[in-house]
Formats: sequence, structure tokens, C-alpha cells
Amino acid sequence: MAWAQQSTKTKNPSAKAASAKPKKPTTLSEAWWQSLDSTWQDFFLQSVKIKTEDAPLDTVLNRLKMVKTLNLNRLKVPSLEPLSVFDSLERLNLIGSEITDLAPIEK
Repeated sequence: MAWAQQSTKTKNPSAKAASAKPKKPTTLSEAWWQSLDSTWQDFFLQSVKIKTEDAPLDTVLNRLKMVKTLNLNRLKVPSLEPLSVFDSLERLNLIGSEITDLAPIEK
């Protein structure tokens, strides 16, 4: 993906240990986007009708913030965790998906 996170090296071993388990992003942000695998990134790009991964990330995130409905029909993902940051989401179609746990999106 065009927005792949670059790794950073640290000389402080305790800082490295502290960063071993990054916190899950809680808002639609660059950190959230970079935490997604390519299946989710591709899905979201298609959902907001952006045909290229070269679109500015802020454009993608702004469009995603307005999403009210998502259709995950047959999307092969193990969890709805990436959807936990969506505040405006009102409808979710999971027909044919492998999702069995709605806990990540319960509010």
C-alpha cells in the first residue's frame, strides 16, 4: 500500500520493549489505517469509491468518517475490530461473512 508504515529503529532497549505492544488506534487516523491489513485497506478504498491507493490518505479518512453503511458480504476477515473506530456507522451487512463476534462494534 502507498501508506505503508516505515519502521523506526531505536537505541534505547526499554523504549523498544515499551513499543512492542502498540495500543490499538481509537479514531480514524493514519495510525489506524496503517494497522489494517491489505484486505481491510482494499475494502475501505472500494467502499468510499477511491480507485487508487495513491489518493491522499486524508481524503480516504475524511470519506470514511462519513460512512453510515458498510456491506461486508463474503469479506474474509476474522474480526470487526477495525470497525470499532466508526462513530457514524448505522448499518452493517455481514451476509456470507465469517464473523461470529460483534463485541468489537458494541457501544
